Amino acid sequence: MLGFAMSVHAAVPPETTPDGLALVKKTSADLVYLRPGVSFAGYTKILLVEPTIAFRKNWQTDANFKTPARPVTDADMQRIIAKGKELLLEELAIELPKGGYALAGGTGSDVLAVKPMILDLDVLAPEPGNLPATMANIYTKGVGSATLVIELYDSATGQLLARAFDQKSSEDNRSTWTVPRNRASNTADARRAFADWSAMLAQGLERAKAAERK
Repeated sequence: MLGFAMSVHAAVPPETTPDGLALVKKTSADLVYLRPGVSFAGYTKILLVEPTIAFRKNWQTDANFKTPARPVTDADMQRIIAKGKELLLEELAIELPKGGYALAGGTGSDVLAVKPMILDLDVLAPEPGNLPATMANIYTKGVGSATLVIELYDSATGQLLARAFDQKSSEDNRSTWTVPRNRASNTADARRAFADWSAMLAQGLERAKAAERK
């Protein structure tokens, strides 16, 4: 899976995955793979699985090299991960019901399990000095970058049905404005990114159902 995540922007993505999924053409996400013949018509509920969040390799070392006076500790990283999981689940819980899905508390034949993952998380300026926004002394054009991986499972059988990849980066931000980086601005930007991804998933599931009805 990590190999596929690294090739999100590959010129020629693989047509199939080792676990039997096939590439879907013309999607809003960077890459989508679907199990051939799968139908989402019978699913009316969503079971949200606890997210996985992983920083870019050597991110902590690089961050501390750039700002040695404000080192990022292991505890800081775990706190960022915990907050990221909380925000991601909140946004998924807001957007998916808009697509007609009820949130489920357990498995069932009509329950689609959603496993979200954030890979290669790269926060440009992690909480500089924990200062309020008006006192922040680090400015950037964006919060950083990350790759979202969403896996969809039949909750009753555990069979993997689909996997999608989408990358967001501050490099996509064409604005010339910089903003102060601190806990508040980082959280706000993360929430916006997670809301966009959650809406993309809800819309993708609706399009899949609409295509099946034709």
